[in-house]
Amino acid sequence: MLCMLIIPPTQLCSQSSAVVSELPTTSGSELKIRTLPDQADVAINGRYVGRTPLTIVDLTPGTVRVNISRQGYHSVERWVRLRDQARIELDVVLEQKIGILSLSLEPADAEIYINGVQKTAEVLRLPAGDYTLYVTRFGYVDHRERLTIRENRTTVRHITLSPAPFELHNLNLSRRVFNPLHPGSAGSTSVRFDVTAAGSAALSVANAEGRTVFRHQISDFTRRRQRFVWDGQDRYNNPLPSGEYTLTVEAESADHTERIVRSLPLELDHSLDIGFRTTRSSASGALLAPDVIALPRGVFQVDAMATRHVASGSTSLDPALPVHLGLRLGLGSDLELAATGDLFISASGTSTHMQAGTSLRWVYSHGSAPFTSLSDRLIAGLQASLVLDAAGSGSVNPYDANANWPSLRLASPVGLRSSHFRLVLAPELVVSNSYPDDKTDYSAAGFPLFWSYTRAALFYDYRGFSAALSAAVRHEPFVHGWSVAAPLYTAVELHQSIPRTPVVLSLFSSAEITRGSGPTLFLGAGLGILY
Repeated sequence: MLCMLIIPPTQLCSQSSAVVSELPTTSGSELKIRTLPDQADVAINGRYVGRTPLTIVDLTPGTVRVNISRQGYHSVERWVRLRDQARIELDVVLEQKIGILSLSLEPADAEIYINGVQKTAEVLRLPAGDYTLYVTRFGYVDHRERLTIRENRTTVRHITLSPAPFELHNLNLSRRVFNPLHPGSAGSTSVRFDVTAAGSAALSVANAEGRTVFRHQISDFTRRRQRFVWDGQDRYNNPLPSGEYTLTVEAESADHTERIVRSLPLELDHSLDIGFRTTRSSASGALLAPDVIALPRGVFQVDAMATRHVASGSTSLDPALPVHLGLRLGLGSDLELAATGDLFISASGTSTHMQAGTSLRWVYSHGSAPFTSLSDRLIAGLQASLVLDAAGSGSVNPYDANANWPSLRLASPVGLRSSHFRLVLAPELVVSNSYPDDKTDYSAAGFPLFWSYTRAALFYDYRGFSAALSAAVRHEPFVHGWSVAAPLYTAVELHQSIPRTPVVLSLFSSAEITRGSGPTLFLGAGLGILY
């Protein structure tokens, strides 16, 4: 038996409506209740039973009273007859309690916000309830009030905004310290402040001696929030030298009766290392070796890359195609945090392998200047990699693609810097429960298994362009001595910042060279944000 009551669509929009269906079932009496919207309270014969959507089983056959209620909506009461071995489905569309808000504004083009949502009409049909009304226009004092909309009633508000006095608030810099030699957004600072009324302002930068080295005019304020990006260059577009500077904003009202002056200190530092770096090896640097820099506090990098196998010197290798996502964050005090995720997909598409890593880097020695010593810049870092799907590692990544085997790794890179170049040597101790060699069984060695990588890289940085050559070799587990194992890894990469943006474009090439066979080659590309 099937019986159904259908309410016309026009009626659904104006009042509560219900559709009742009866369907056979193998158990006793059941009642299923759905409402639009859901989360309505349900009571049966005066006893609360829960919130919709709701299914009640093992009911006693007979006629019951169902009450459905939700705040802001009309309550619904339905009598439902329950039958043995039948399920009653009750679908109810609840009717909102509606009221009218009528606004009269002066000035007429003021913006209206109801509970933070902008409205364009001055006559609004709103569900009954409490609201925050916010009326604003540049050059006037904002109006804010709480009001209650009642069902079937019109609430009227006549609002006249008062002219605002000329004021300047919230002067701040996105970066107080930056390196103007970097062409991306990390080599600039955003000057931001709010004004309340029409006027103009002059921005100036003075050096430690008080001499003005840069000046910019902002005329005819038409909005509250003002923003200007300064790239650390003088009026002739030349990067200013390192040192302490003072930024001053002199604002004046449109009628020239009010003048406000605010200042902030800032610093230019050419020694800040904010170059883009790959995070492929679970720490920032080159593809196969870490660097010896840490991002300044507040600077971060996000990078993504995909690599494609183009040639293989081994007939037995089903090479992995890595997809990578990485994050770098400057913590201050010469600390940098990196987090990475990698997905390895076999060239045949039959296997996948995921792993994630994180690293913490501490730069404990910078050297006094270039060429002062062979350890111009030193770094000590901790790195950890966690395999998320160990079951596929042997078939997808049998030769340790990109020298990034799951493990805990401790490294102490040492670097020598000369002008725009930096040479880095990074010995690395590895602790793992496995070793990337499918020809030798190391299970008898127990856990932990100790072995090492030797990594090296040559970096070049100039005005937003970066390049790196890197190489790595893996050593046999210490239980077998310290001999070099195959393969030899090599890589070259290029990174270019797009001027005045945080966007960086990257190209990669890497090779794995194994004894007795030709190299396995990979090509890749990446996109990054350095801000």
